[in-house]
Formats: sequence, C-alpha cells, structure tokens
Amino acid sequence: MARLSQKQHIRLLQAIDQIHACRALGDFPSLTGSIFSKLVGLDSVSYNEVFPAVERTVVEIYPEPQKIAELFLVWKEHAHQHPVLAYARETGDGSAHQISDFLSRREFHKLDLYQECFRKMGVENQMAVTANAPRDIVIGIALNRSGSRFSESDRLIVNMFRPHLVRAYLNLVELSHLQHIAEGLTAALDDGGIPTILRSQRGVVLRVSDRARKLLVDYLGWKGGRTLPAQLELWVRSRLESPNASQAFQFSTSKGQLSASLSDRLEFHYSIITIHEDWRSLDKHNFEQLGLTSRENDVLAWVVEGKSNQEIAVILGLSSLTVKTHLQSILKKMKVENRTTAAARALELIRR
Repeated sequence: MARLSQKQHIRLLQAIDQIHACRALGDFPSLTGSIFSKLVGLDSVSYNEVFPAVERTVVEIYPEPQKIAELFLVWKEHAHQHPVLAYARETGDGSAHQISDFLSRREFHKLDLYQECFRKMGVENQMAVTANAPRDIVIGIALNRSGSRFSESDRLIVNMFRPHLVRAYLNLVELSHLQHIAEGLTAALDDGGIPTILRSQRGVVLRVSDRARKLLVDYLGWKGGRTLPAQLELWVRSRLESPNASQAFQFSTSKGQLSASLSDRLEFHYSIITIHEDWRSLDKHNFEQLGLTSRENDVLAWVVEGKSNQEIAVILGLSSLTVKTHLQSILKKMKVENRTTAAARALELIRR
C-alpha cells in the first residue's frame, strides 16, 4: 500500500494552501499547472475545461512549449484513442490513472495518438485526472513525463489533492458570480448616489462604491483591502449574530457623523451595507463659488444627502422634470459628468 513521505505530506499541504489562496478564476489554470509540477515532478501539465453543451474546450499548458500547443488540434483528432479518457467517460471515475494502467508500452506506441501527438511532444508517460464542475463542465488535467513512470505514491498524492482542487474551483465560480452581482448592484446604487459596500458571508469585501470608499477613508482611516475597518466589521458581525438588535452603527468626528445600515442577504451569501454621512452644518453659501442659483443650491444639498430626483421633487415641491433640469445645470457648472462626482465635490466644499 502506497504511503506519502514526510516531504510529500509537506508538499501536499503547501499545494492545498496555494490552490485555496487563488482569488481569480482566470489565474486558476496556470496556478494548477504550477502546483502539480511541484507536487509530483513533471515535464508539462495540460489543463483542460470541456464545455460539452457548446462543444468548446479551453486548454492551458504549463509550461507553454510551442510544440505542445501546436499539436493540440492533432490531439483532439485522436483523443478517442486515449484509454484514460475512455475509462473516465464509461465509468465516471475521474481519479488518477496512467496510460500504462490500460496499455503496454508497445500497444501505446502503435496508436495514432502516440505517433502523431505524444511522440512529437516527447511524452512517454501520462497520468490524468478529471472532475465534474457546475453547468456540466468537465475539468481534465494531464500530467506528462518523458522518462520515468509515475509511482503509486505519485498517484496517491494526486488523488488526495484532487478534492481540494475541485472545491477551490467551485469556490472561485461562486466568488466570480458574487462579484458580478456586486458590480451590478453597486453600479446601480452608485448611479443613485448611495454609498454602498458588499460584504461576503465570510467577511470579504466584494465591492465598495467610490463614495463609500471615500467616507471610510475620511472617517475611519480605512486602508482598503479585503476586510472592513475594524469598528464597522465588529458592528456587522454583531448584527448578523443578533438580527433583531436595534443598535445602529455611528461614528462621530468634528466633521460630522457616519452611520451605517445593514441589509442581509444570507441566502445569496452576501450583505449590503449602506453608508450615510451627517455633517455638522450645511452652509449653502459654500456653493456660491460654483455659480449656482439658490434653487440649484437646494437641489445639490439633497443630492449630497443621497436623495433621488423624485425624492428631491417631493421635498422641494417641484416636478421631477424640473429637478432633472436643475441637476443638468449643476453638472454643467461643476464640469462633472454625474451626480456622484457632483456630490463628492460638494462635500469637499462643505468640509472646508
């Protein structure tokens, strides 16, 4: 029975740490190739994502010798002769298998697959693993050597790493999905002038709107990164642990007061945090240098408060169209393109 040596155990643990540290789906193929190369010692690794529904295959080879990349089309033509792939399709067993598990060297050399592809690649031994991913995607990884066969301990360490590889991939698919949601939500909220933060269930900052980022920096000295400022993170955690708690987040300075509200979406694995700023005093004369009329001053003040055109119309007793006309004039006079930038500029004036 194969066993791992102490060095192999260490390499396995390092590989697991590395694959779970990956934060971008686009980096996953090359990182996988690099990890496997260190894990069992290889000449090359082929990473494949097969999308059967659309008959599309994504291939990345590590390292990237030109000869191997050029032979990919030839490989596709003769792939039906590959005994490991045939076995995986027939049985659904994606664990590590070598070509030599099914064919002798002589039998292997007789295949067109070997003569037209493997021989030209300089590959004499190959071990392959497959794994199923969401949307019927099949991930296949081929480990190539020009010399010695893979040992049973090599097979064991690959099989022990395989479930971590699959889990890391699934996590990245979910993270990518959440990031797309986050981008859409915060873009929509940014257009409405609402400072917003999206935080994952695990406490990772997925997205921060421009206004929210500036407020966190100005009030809480946030340095950016993947976690919230300590004061805000503690409040979020306490709210998640006690959803019925009524205590709001508030942080005061000489400039004003920062408050936050939490909208939890645990079924989607994220929370939305909206930020609000109350300044000590709003002197509308601070806007005089912008050349705004009195009514434009009023509209801009409510834009800074994060109100929509419709809300401003109700507050000031105007029509939404009139508010829109005032806002267009404000943007032109301030030489900015949107209400979010106008609000940020106005806040700078207020704080002087």
